[in-house]
Amino acid sequence: MADAKISRTAVKETWEEVTDTSEDIEKELEAPSDRKSDILLNEDSEELQEEDFELPLDVEMERSTEVLAETELEVFVDVETESYAEEDLPDIETESEVPVDIEPEKVDQIDSEIIQETESDVSEDMFSGKQTAGNIYTVTFFADNMVIDTQTVEEGEDAEEPAGPEKPGYTFLGWSGDYTKVTNNRNLYASYLKGVYTTYRMEFLDYDDRPIRNAQYVVEGWDASSPVSPVMEGNTFVGWDGSWFEVRKDMVIRAKYRVGEHTTYVLRYYGRSNQNQVSHILKEEWVVEGEDGTPPELEENEIYTFAGWDKGKPYTNVRENNTIYAYYYAGKIKTHKVEFVDFDGKALMNPQYVIDGQDAPKPLDPLREGYTFAGWKGNWLEIRKDVKMRAQYRLGEYTTYVLQYYGRSNQNQVSHILKEEWVVEGEDGTPPELEENEIYTFAGWDKGKPYTNVRENNTIYAYYYGGKLKTHKVEFVDFDGKALMNPQYVIDGYAIESPVAPYKTGYTFTGWDRGFYRITAPVKIQAVYREGNYATQPVYFYGRITGNLSWILLKTEYVPIGEDAHPPKLPVNAGYTFREWSGQLTGIQSSQNVYAQYDKNTEPMRTITVRFWNRGEVIKTEEVPEGGDATAPAVSVAKGYSFVGWDKSYVNINPQNRSVGAIDITAQYQLSSSMQNAGSLTDLVNALIALGVPLAVKDGFAALGAAIINPFDGIILDVLAATALVGTIIYYWDDIKGLWEDIKIIFRNFAGMDAAGEILGNIEAGVDEAGKGEVDFEAIARDLGDIAGKYGYNDIDEDGYGKCKVAADEMVEYLKKNKQNGAVINLMWSPRDSGYIWSDYAGKVAGDNGLHVGVLYEGRVYCNVHPYGLPKQQWIDDFNCMPPAIKMPPFEVPF
Repeated sequence: MADAKISRTAVKETWEEVTDTSEDIEKELEAPSDRKSDILLNEDSEELQEEDFELPLDVEMERSTEVLAETELEVFVDVETESYAEEDLPDIETESEVPVDIEPEKVDQIDSEIIQETESDVSEDMFSGKQTAGNIYTVTFFADNMVIDTQTVEEGEDAEEPAGPEKPGYTFLGWSGDYTKVTNNRNLYASYLKGVYTTYRMEFLDYDDRPIRNAQYVVEGWDASSPVSPVMEGNTFVGWDGSWFEVRKDMVIRAKYRVGEHTTYVLRYYGRSNQNQVSHILKEEWVVEGEDGTPPELEENEIYTFAGWDKGKPYTNVRENNTIYAYYYAGKIKTHKVEFVDFDGKALMNPQYVIDGQDAPKPLDPLREGYTFAGWKGNWLEIRKDVKMRAQYRLGEYTTYVLQYYGRSNQNQVSHILKEEWVVEGEDGTPPELEENEIYTFAGWDKGKPYTNVRENNTIYAYYYGGKLKTHKVEFVDFDGKALMNPQYVIDGYAIESPVAPYKTGYTFTGWDRGFYRITAPVKIQAVYREGNYATQPVYFYGRITGNLSWILLKTEYVPIGEDAHPPKLPVNAGYTFREWSGQLTGIQSSQNVYAQYDKNTEPMRTITVRFWNRGEVIKTEEVPEGGDATAPAVSVAKGYSFVGWDKSYVNINPQNRSVGAIDITAQYQLSSSMQNAGSLTDLVNALIALGVPLAVKDGFAALGAAIINPFDGIILDVLAATALVGTIIYYWDDIKGLWEDIKIIFRNFAGMDAAGEILGNIEAGVDEAGKGEVDFEAIARDLGDIAGKYGYNDIDEDGYGKCKVAADEMVEYLKKNKQNGAVINLMWSPRDSGYIWSDYAGKVAGDNGLHVGVLYEGRVYCNVHPYGLPKQQWIDDFNCMPPAIKMPPFEVPF
């Protein structure tokens, strides 16, 4: 403004009235038509009436999980007509109030008016429309039918904005018309909002620090309106260096440019804020084509959890204008960030925030010239941590198929998708590794839908047996070792069904290289071929085994017509002696069923002793006929463990299984899914030494840790070690009670949260059972009162919280050290910072941040306002917000 040539007509303190008549004004102007053009239909004035009050975009409120109540705000422009003829007036209703929309969600329940004077509000005696020589123009500012400032401005320069005139009962919003880059005579009129509000001054400046448009005075929390994008020769406008949304301070915002000519697109981001829970615009930015936008950082919301920006409208690699909405989950929920990126690390979809344990949505399969998409590196199913998925490609063009694997997990016992993969035609897929399931035993993947030599898309399901059973992996493979069927897991002692007979060019399939009627160990069964092409007939061999009177299919052989069949080796059938095979075995011409023939023995049947062991004790002894099956007993399982079977097979008992005098079979256990070793024994011991626990306590925990690491010996050593540790802890309790919470943290770091919880729970139960005296609840209540009473009821800490939170933290620590349970109880009002929290019972102010905290113990709640406690419901009912706000349901956090 220093170079601008401006002269100003002096204005008296009480605002001087212009006394020229309309006839004088008309004589001074070159023509009436010019007058009307310069004054009544001033282009800048018209533009501002359209620009100043932007209509809010039509927001799709169903995008939010909950819609808050919204108050309609009516805005008016006062139009007072005095001496002008009707045909000279702007195209508006006369002597009435004309409504104009102005961002209704920005004001809460306020009936307001904007009073914007126009040339029809000012008498014809009040104009100074004279054009001066030398391309100098007159700019006149009016307020309340009075001239408050008149300036002469050189062409292209800016007028100086006068101070905003006050109007009782109204708030000044700025000037209609435009006082920047003056190119004609101009009259500007003060605009007001009915009512008194806090406003902030917003300026939009160009690269040379010149204003692009009039300064705006924006009501606190409202949005300013951005000007038309400016132009700078040889450069491209790429946005503004600040935000003009939800204005809460004076701001100067400058235009940004990129050297050269570029195509740009506008991205608008909509979401919630703690001040406005209705979806509204948060940011607007200009992005050069092909580059990435930058979404706004969202506030931590106390009612919703951010789920991600609209995944169908990416803010990366921008190729079009877009309005992008934030999505939310209702309530506070644990989520993990999931990103999908291309081979070069560029995002393929806006990051999503997925609820713990749920599946992430994925983008469409990407394309890469000269390559074939081959899936994702990583797993987007049952998300438990932040993950970044990267697209994988195979060089060249291939046909691919998608395999989806469904099964169970310990977190979800209903069959659900576990993995999805892209497999090149003719190659093998890789099924997911399944968790050890405490309720079911895996039986194999659907044998009719192979994941090997893939030729089609398939959904492959895992099959299970109910309960924990001992199984053996059985594979059927072709001559080249390639799988003919997905591996199956067969119950110990059971048979398995073979796949369809395979085919090999120039060869004839004749059967399998071994029997599979009684599976007692993992086995791989291979197809057998004979060179040449022959017509064959199947021959089925049946026999009996000890303890089973039914006929068992022992072998199937495909015999070339006219040749001889080859009987299998017979299993033991205790009490009987094999005599011969019935049926035809030579010169096979048709399908044959051949049965083993037996003679009953006259001498006593031979038996073998089988002993079953559990946790160091024999729980059953059984005499089993040679070749027969033992019957396993039921076992009792220690807390925190699951029974996984026996260490040996108890079917087809024979002398080859025998140790000295008997066959010993031992129960096997594993840690349950909630008990997983998480740290090293050395770390456990070192941490306890650093804490300064007595040597005996350290040794007791070391023995317990060693037992946890090696629990598979049939004796639950850690249970015994934990039991032994109880006595040590009781003896040293006075020395370690102040360290107990730290000891528990150290042990959790070693054994894992769930394992420590179960084992420490057993230890603490043992300590309590051993007797540490009755709990003195009255003494504890007095101590809680003394702690809470130390803190003033209206003190504010450095984070803006009342001392209620500090008091609650200290009370919780005290209760934990005394091995007492309780809960932190929270009262909350919405919106936050809405007023003072007031206690009716105590007549005290508890804070001003919309949150009050207490500690629930034995049915009473203690806080810095009520240090000696109130019954829970009475405490909840006691507190209110002034002025009234929405009282949220209280929530508790147990400890």
